[in-house]
Amino acid sequence: ASIVLEAEESIVPPSGGERGYSAFLQDLTVSLNHFDLGHLTGILPYLPHVEGLLNGDFHLMMNHEKQISVATDMEVDRLIYEGSPIGNLGAELVYLQREDDTHAIVGTLLSDNEEIGAVNGEYRSQGNGTLDATVDLMHTPLRILNGFIPDNMFGFEGYGEGTITVRGALDKPAVNGEVMLDSAFLVSQPYGVRLRFDDDPVRISQSKLLLENFTMYAYNDNPLNIMGSVDFSDLAHMTMDMRMRARDFLLINTKQTARSVAFGKAYVNFFATLKGPTDHLQMRGRLDLLGTTDLTYMLLDSPLSTDNQMDELVKFTDFNDTTQTVVQRPEPDGLDVNMTVSIDQGAHVKCNLNVDQTNYVDLFGGGNLSMRYNSDGIRLTGRYTLTSGEMKYSLPVIPLKTFTIQDGSYVEFTGEPMNPTLNLTATERTKASVGQDGSQTRSVTFDCGVVITKTLNDMGLQFIISAPEDMTVSSELNAMSAEQRGKLAVTMLTTGMYLADGNTSGFSMNSALSSFLQSEINSITGNALKTLDLSIGLDNTTDATGQMHTDYSFKFAKRFWNNRLKVQIGGKVSTGTEVQGQNQSFFDNVTMEYRLSPTSNQYVKLFYNQNAYDWLEGYTGEYGLGFVWRRKLDSFWDIFHPVKQQPIMPMRQPTDSVRVEK
Repeated sequence: ASIVLEAEESIVPPSGGERGYSAFLQDLTVSLNHFDLGHLTGILPYLPHVEGLLNGDFHLMMNHEKQISVATDMEVDRLIYEGSPIGNLGAELVYLQREDDTHAIVGTLLSDNEEIGAVNGEYRSQGNGTLDATVDLMHTPLRILNGFIPDNMFGFEGYGEGTITVRGALDKPAVNGEVMLDSAFLVSQPYGVRLRFDDDPVRISQSKLLLENFTMYAYNDNPLNIMGSVDFSDLAHMTMDMRMRARDFLLINTKQTARSVAFGKAYVNFFATLKGPTDHLQMRGRLDLLGTTDLTYMLLDSPLSTDNQMDELVKFTDFNDTTQTVVQRPEPDGLDVNMTVSIDQGAHVKCNLNVDQTNYVDLFGGGNLSMRYNSDGIRLTGRYTLTSGEMKYSLPVIPLKTFTIQDGSYVEFTGEPMNPTLNLTATERTKASVGQDGSQTRSVTFDCGVVITKTLNDMGLQFIISAPEDMTVSSELNAMSAEQRGKLAVTMLTTGMYLADGNTSGFSMNSALSSFLQSEINSITGNALKTLDLSIGLDNTTDATGQMHTDYSFKFAKRFWNNRLKVQIGGKVSTGTEVQGQNQSFFDNVTMEYRLSPTSNQYVKLFYNQNAYDWLEGYTGEYGLGFVWRRKLDSFWDIFHPVKQQPIMPMRQPTDSVRVEK
């Protein structure tokens, strides 16, 4: 970097007519070449971090009446503001101080050597000060605004064109003009949001921004209508009055990237009002998460996360610098939100608990929640009830298991959104050999899992085990205490074997190794085929006669047409001398379920199950066609009443106090 200073000081004679003297008392020129702004902002406190190479000339002059004029021609190459790349920006500005105490400025703004804006104005300091300026936008890229958005949570794309005039007193200027957006988008890469702005002009009349049925479009081209105004005639007390409405709005539609926090598809209905002064806005409305939603969220900062279990094992500390900077973050203020959040039961939400997505919670369910946001923070109340789902989680000393969440489990929010009350029951179906001393062993199907209660930060964990298809073992388990059943459940989850008293005779290193290999094969095949929605299992089974055979099972599950059609196919093939000649079917269960209504309360189901278990008849085959209608009722007599439709918030244009003469 180089800096060149040229200064000239001249004394004007009293007559002012002799030649050889300059007309200016001071004449200073500063030239900068490849001046690194990053080094400058890095050492100066309280300045935003700016990177780029500054080149330009700054020419300052003062005449004999001590009137100052400044002319500058500068350019910043590869400008980066707070980590957000802006590009190459340049400016040509001229400032003049005139005889009547008027300050004038004329300038242009350039991007990549192309003119994108111009300003021409005057300022008079008489009284409280008056301003008369005109700003012209000429295909101005909106990405310039992205540097001022913290953490790059969202940004703008596209261009803006138009003319804005500012005239009047400095404390209450009159702003008028019109801005036209061209190919403009609101983009959020972490949350997969990309909303297209309407190309209609936005009017500014008497310092009032008018949004007359302004529209933002989602991925499916459904509109988000915005009607209202922003009154900034009094800069110390700006007010806002807006109404927003959207139906079947595809808010999120993206695949996973390195910066993704949420990805998939999210369909919402949104009705809200936003009004009041900007320092105390009030937002009221409703947000409906529709049943066509299929969303994945990276929940990496919670007590369930598994990536941070070793964080406190080793901690390095630098003792050279004993001073620590304490950052005081301001309390959230200026916005009061009271929203009703309704989640449809058909909404599919998956929460990944680590980066490689081996630990996750996959949920189907719904509920009604109430969200409140103000200076006290975020408060969430309501219950989210699960209809189905699975949890794949590696507990301490227990390998990675896939648990099926039982219908009726729920998560209840009582205020703190990150510390809800849990009531979840998740089990895994497995087989183990059971036999008394001196008797032949047989294979028994167990449902083994956990019951999670209490709050998320202070979870209560209870291990459970049951044998739903074997009355003898089921009676044996029921006669035990809860503590004894918990020990058996932990043993089965860890080793895959049923080690109750009197059933340890069959325990050997061979059986333990076989159980371990089966669990590892199931885990490897499950991880390798998770992108195909296909799982493969291997199981060694011993029948009542002591004969052993191997069962190879598979399961394929997929949802189509925005989760409206669900197809599930499962099958099993057994090998061994005792099963030869038996009638085996490659597909032993097929289910097709189609949702008739968009609210996930009416289904048509076609099913076939070759090995359905019945307590009286044993294993039988069943098939059929069914119709399911789910409905929430406040009382029994609501069965005979028609379904109540939710009211739709009307879109009313707020009263416009500005009268425009045509």
